[in-house]
Amino acid sequence: MADCGKGLQQVRDIIAAARKDCSLSEKLQFYDNWATQYEEDVSVVEYKAPHLAALALASVCQLNRESKLVLDVACGTGRAAEELHRCGFNLFHGLDGSAGMLEVAKKKELYQELKQSLLGPKQLPCDSEKYDAVIIVGALSDGNVPVSVLPELLRVTKPVPKVHNDFRWILDPVWRLHEEEGIVSCYTGATFLEEVGGPPKRSTIRKSGQNIHSISILYGLTLREAQHLVLVWVSYGYTDYGGLVCMTARSSIPNLQYKAELEEEMSSLQNKGFWEQVLVQEEEHWMKVTSEREITQESDYIPGVIYIYRKMSAPSIAS
Repeated sequence: MADCGKGLQQVRDIIAAARKDCSLSEKLQFYDNWATQYEEDVSVVEYKAPHLAALALASVCQLNRESKLVLDVACGTGRAAEELHRCGFNLFHGLDGSAGMLEVAKKKELYQELKQSLLGPKQLPCDSEKYDAVIIVGALSDGNVPVSVLPELLRVTKPVPKVHNDFRWILDPVWRLHEEEGIVSCYTGATFLEEVGGPPKRSTIRKSGQNIHSISILYGLTLREAQHLVLVWVSYGYTDYGGLVCMTARSSIPNLQYKAELEEEMSSLQNKGFWEQVLVQEEEHWMKVTSEREITQESDYIPGVIYIYRKMSAPSIAS
């Protein structure tokens, strides 16, 4: 535990004050005053969400991280950007409602752009489909950012291309996926021999007048090789193409109703085809308990969850 001059109970009292119901102006004033001590205080309760979320996002965005433009929503003092920078991300824009928090974030010299913006009542001050990834850590909770912000996170995220499928002949029936430059392709020891237009039938070869012998001549194969030709369905995917939205939420008792509403909205957007779920990662040690309502017999820590979705090419989210 870091020695930051405050005891656990003192920090719990501060966090309780941050979560209490109050006017918007009072909440912003609270965060402005807390900004310079925020990181020291949350280290006392071992708050791990920024670190865990950064690792999760990096795990599904494995290529060209340095060129991915990330929007850090409710960026606070910039802890998420720091963790993402350690994972190889370099380009950050940040939004937060607290001017004091943004001042601390600015001093870290990680963000190319920082804007003060309230989350929820209005559109985010960002162009549509601008960001390769959007991350929001810690703010999706009861009394902070409303669930209604999710469509805005989607709006500013770049969509991924539509998936292209086709059939191909390959030599080896044992095949695996090979990731190269963010595109998933079918891979075997031999190169692709032919692309077949449309889903072929078993009788395709026979109807076209080809037999094993003619195929072997056509492709320069031995008869044994020709006998091992198989058709496989190839899906050109987007495992590292961007379009990612990373969100976190506490799974503590006081936040369970909000979390259920959040997941309901996530599912609704997925059912409408706006995004698809990439990862849901439960974490047992999110942070130490900060209130009596969070205390359980099982642990001194509260759990949390990381969600990552990928935006699909779909009608405008505004519709």
